Amino acid sequence: LQEQSHSLAVFMVCNVSQKLNATGWAACRGRIQARTKSQKNVSPPPAAIDVVRLARNMFFAGASAKRKCIFSLTSYDMGVQEVAAQLPTYNISKYGLFQKDLREWMERSQAAQPSWTNQGTFALVDESRLNGRHYDLIRNLLPPCGA
Repeated sequence: LQEQSHSLAVFMVCNVSQKLNATGWAACRGRIQARTKSQKNVSPPPAAIDVVRLARNMFFAGASAKRKCIFSLTSYDMGVQEVAAQLPTYNISKYGLFQKDLREWMERSQAAQPSWTNQGTFALVDESRLNGRHYDLIRNLLPPCGA
């Protein structure tokens, strides 16, 4: 869908529900796109997701899990993103994560190579380079009963 610049709404209504093709499909697509707001979902930085994972591990490893305390951090929290920006990271290729599996599937299915396989990298927290100050930054995100 993404490679063809089609939205999920267009696919569901025009292809799945109405089973249209050719000119009927084009007209349907136009109607759906006119009614659909251009809303973009913005994902948080992957390093922020790592920070939440690390904080959650700290939270549940401590006595806080036994108290009536709730872990409520999300990777969308600005504090989490600020901490993530201060931690050491390493870059990984989006394609590199699934390269072996994708290559095997492409060979078995004889499908064409997708265009997204050469798209950029993203940063993950390099846990091997974290020091006491970094752990303190993460710990400071926890609620008082979780520190």
